[in-house]
Amino acid sequence: MKRLLFVFLSLAAFALSFSSCATIVGGAKYNARVRVQDHPDAKITVNGQYLGNGEVTTSLKRRECNQVSIVVQDGDDEPQTVLFNGRKFRTGTLIADFFLPIPPGTFILDAITGAWWRPDDGDSRITRESVKNYLYTITYRPNAKKPNMTNPPASAPMPQTPAATTVSEPTVTPPTISPTQPLTKSKTEVLRELKQLLDEGILTQEEYEKEKAKLLESN
Repeated sequence: MKRLLFVFLSLAAFALSFSSCATIVGGAKYNARVRVQDHPDAKITVNGQYLGNGEVTTSLKRRECNQVSIVVQDGDDEPQTVLFNGRKFRTGTLIADFFLPIPPGTFILDAITGAWWRPDDGDSRITRESVKNYLYTITYRPNAKKPNMTNPPASAPMPQTPAATTVSEPTVTPPTISPTQPLTKSKTEVLRELKQLLDEGILTQEEYEKEKAKLLESN
């Protein structure tokens, strides 16, 4: 029993000797909690992976904490992409790698795993909750909805062409021969003129007969 315990402790000490300070304290990954303010139903996609709605938690690599892409979408609104390109160096872990009693050169492990890095909590959108936990707060700004292609907007009405104005020809009133007026022309001449007006279409047949009757009845 004592021998097994000795072997276990020896293996643990050997494994620990190859772990750097940054990897031990904080690890190579951290927990990112993403929250969309005032939109509990908004879909959340982190680095191309859909995780849920409203608020989600995922594990991200520290060395990639400056390459975080979060896409949120609520309802039919256009997706909104939020990028986080900043990161900070964990200076304390580098100092600990050189001054703590651990095998020299193990800081290379921190460089490989990226455990030296942490999200830039100087960004007002990022809140550091602990060494391993960070809160990403997304302010969602609704925008124009996608156009509904099944019901395209109605086209503007075509301008109407104004109706053509009909110009009526002036009415020609035939000369009226009063029986009381003295004739300066003979009846034959007057009848000839009336017939000419009839032939030219100035007088109708009815008008012609009426004027002809008046002429014949006069003395």
